[in-house]
Amino acid sequence: VRGEATARADPAVQALWVTPRGANGLNGWPVSVAVSDLDEAMEQEPNNEPAKANRIAVPGAITGRFEQKGDLDYYVFAAKKGTRYLIDAQTREFNSPTEVYMTLRDAKNNQIQASDPMKDPHLDYTAPADGDVFLAVEHLQYWFGPEEVYRVTVAPYSPSFDLSLGIDRYDAAQGGSVSIPILVARREYGGPIDVNVIGPAGLSGQVQIPAGQPAQPNTAGATLVVNVGPDVPVGPMTFLVQGKANINGKDVIEYASVRAEVSQELAG
Repeated sequence: VRGEATARADPAVQALWVTPRGANGLNGWPVSVAVSDLDEAMEQEPNNEPAKANRIAVPGAITGRFEQKGDLDYYVFAAKKGTRYLIDAQTREFNSPTEVYMTLRDAKNNQIQASDPMKDPHLDYTAPADGDVFLAVEHLQYWFGPEEVYRVTVAPYSPSFDLSLGIDRYDAAQGGSVSIPILVARREYGGPIDVNVIGPAGLSGQVQIPAGQPAQPNTAGATLVVNVGPDVPVGPMTFLVQGKANINGKDVIEYASVRAEVSQELAG
């Protein structure tokens, strides 16, 4: 089934939920569609061996599925000598139950790197020479089926930062406020970071994390005060904490994560 969907001009939107409609006019099950600035592609089977690997554009992304028992998907991308590449797989972000395990291989199918099964699937690779590099993707639990979907991204490394929060829920009264420490991990970027609240009308807040702060990774670089308007309805509300910085002439936007806290609450 093919179709078109329009995403609103909102940097906070990372996925759309769409309901495909078949040729018979009946609606199918809602699916999550990634929204990104990358060159997106779909896996083309068969790709269970290096000779049939699907090529990934860099920077780019590809979405695949473990449909058959023992499914092993191969991808390939052109690496340049001295360039550092970040390779990530996403599943839970798009409501997929899949657990991905990735290995990076050379032209002779020798393993170069492997993702850590105890962490989110991620590879950090610096190419020693020009040439094709192969990525083998498999299910960590060896499960398969139409719901076992994943998305892989490959992009050259660039300086950036990560924001995180210590808890995932905050309480505040109408007309009140709540103070939130913003934890920062810098990746070779030492400049200022503007932090803003992105959410429903009535919620506001902004602060700048000074250049060089924090002194230690994943410690508080600043405290964000979230103000709640007097007319905000009583009840749960969802908001995002956005960090923005200009790095090498380009605006870089990252959103604070609560994954570490949620994972701890769910016993990993």
